[in-house]
Parts: sequence; structure tokens; C-alpha cells
Amino acid sequence: MRTSRLLRAGVAGAVVILSLSGCALLPPLPIFWTPQPDPGPMQPASVEVEAGSCLGELDYDGDVTPRDELISCSVQHSADVIALVEWPGMTELLGAESTKLVWDEVSGTSPMRGLAVDYLAWASTACGDAWRSAIGWDRLNVAGTTASDLDLRPAAPFEVVAAVAEYGDFRAGDHRTRCVIDWFDPIAYDGIGPADLLTDEFPVVGRDCYTFEPQWGLEPIMCTFPHTDQALLTFEGLEGLGAEFVQPDGVLDEEQTLHVDNFCAAAVQATFGTVDARDHYIWGGPWGGPDWEALSGEPDPDASYPFACVVARNDGGSERGDVLSGLSKTSGDST
Repeated sequence: MRTSRLLRAGVAGAVVILSLSGCALLPPLPIFWTPQPDPGPMQPASVEVEAGSCLGELDYDGDVTPRDELISCSVQHSADVIALVEWPGMTELLGAESTKLVWDEVSGTSPMRGLAVDYLAWASTACGDAWRSAIGWDRLNVAGTTASDLDLRPAAPFEVVAAVAEYGDFRAGDHRTRCVIDWFDPIAYDGIGPADLLTDEFPVVGRDCYTFEPQWGLEPIMCTFPHTDQALLTFEGLEGLGAEFVQPDGVLDEEQTLHVDNFCAAAVQATFGTVDARDHYIWGGPWGGPDWEALSGEPDPDASYPFACVVARNDGGSERGDVLSGLSKTSGDST
């Protein structure tokens, strides 16, 4: 059993705020940037993007949810629309700024300011809650903390992105935010959807597996290949554990390590069910990300410091396939 906990470079299953026309977390543009002129009246697109729609590819340089990329989910695709949600502050923002400037800000094509900054925080929470609702995690809690406060989510090879409509639809009145799963690798399925991610029927490519290398730590690998570890879920460290567990370089002492492992055991019990201790054990640790990388002292209470809960074999060996298929389906709230 490993006693070290190594930070991972990225975070599978995290919520990233962006539009398909650019990242909303872009640094401020140079001061000579000026808004582009409004092109005039626009007509909405004839094909509606809705929850359950699949996109062949996300176009980060073009419009949001390009209509020519809508394809059947039964063929290889890169993104799934899981929900459409509405920001309560959009009417106020549109009353204070031009439609074009608002779209530029909330789509990430220009710096955010004022009320648009509030949209960023709202979209992250709203799409996270929409995802938890889709998979049935919205009413769970771990050790007395709600799934929403923990930002509890299954570990999987994708990011959840929040995107507004393309400008034509936005100007015509479609101000909804699309919550979209952006898969790291293309996926295909038939008769099921992202809400079935945690079932045995979902393709194993939707799982998050790793092989442990003593020199490099956890290296991602397809679950169909021999692997030593499978990440099951992630959560916010500040909410679930406290600031004392969020240290530069993810360093934890033995007592803290045991506490994280026990918290993860409770979290896995609440979400997935029981792991057979004769074969596997649950461990947890810092899971990386930009705020972890920037951490040099006390943690920022508004930053994100995710931890992950991982399952591994007791004998240190490797296995193929999906460990979820072997879990006892007795999940429920863990208090």
C-alpha cells in the first residue's frame, strides 16, 4: 500500500467555465482591445441544441455549439449537452450593457467585469449541480456535508464546460447556458447517455484509470489495459477536509493521510457502494490543478483544491476493466 500521495497534473470531471468561442478564464486582453461592432439583427438557428444533444467536436475558435456538429450519440463524438440552465442575473446585465458586449464577456471573448464576473461563479456551480442531478448525486452528503458544497463529482476522462449560445441565438433571446461534457477522447454509445455513466452499461472508456510508476506517480491509461488504480470521484478539499489539508506540494503527514483515506471510504460508500476490502482499498490525495500549482502558503478560500478518491488492489498488482462493475450497489448518504 502506498503511503505517498502525488499530485496529478489535471483534473478529470472538473467544471471549466468557457464557451466554445474561447475560454472565459483567459487573462485580461491588452488595453488596446476594443469591442467589435454589433452586426445588426440576427435570426436564431433552425436546429435546437438541447439536453441529450451530442456534438462531433467542440469548436473553441468559432461559435458555441455549432449546428453542423450535431450528430448521433451512437457515433464517435466529443461532447454531450447535459443541461440548459438560466442565470438569474442575465436580465440585469443586459440592461446595463449592450447585447454584443454582454455576449463578448460571458462567452469569454473579452475580459469579464462587473456583473459578468458573477456569471462565472454561478455557471460553475450551476453546471456542477446539473451534473450531480443527472447522475443522482444531488441529494447525497458525506460526513454531514452536501454533495453540492463538496462539489462532489465522479472522476472520469472529461471536463464539464459552461457555454452560452452562439451570438445569433443570444441576440434573438436565447440566454441559456449550456452545460456540456467535453470528453478527452471521442466516445460513442447507443440507448444510454451521460446520466448512465455510473452503470455497467456505460463504455469502459468513460472510466478514469492509471498505472503507478514509482518515479513518475500516476500515469493515465485506458482501463482496458492493465492498470493499478482507478479514480472514482473528486471533491473540494477546503470544504471536505479543511485548510490544514491544503498544503503546498500536497504534503500530508501520516495522520492526515489516514483521515483523507477514511473520508474517501465514506464518500465512495455514499456514491458507489461497498468495495470488497479483501481485494481492494480506497485511498485519497490532492488531485492537482492550477490553484494547487499556484499555492505557496495559506490556501485562497475562493480557490479550488480538489482531492480524489481512488481504488487500488491490495496486492499492488494490476487489473483490466472497470472496478465499478464489482462494487456492491448499496450506496447512500454517509453521515
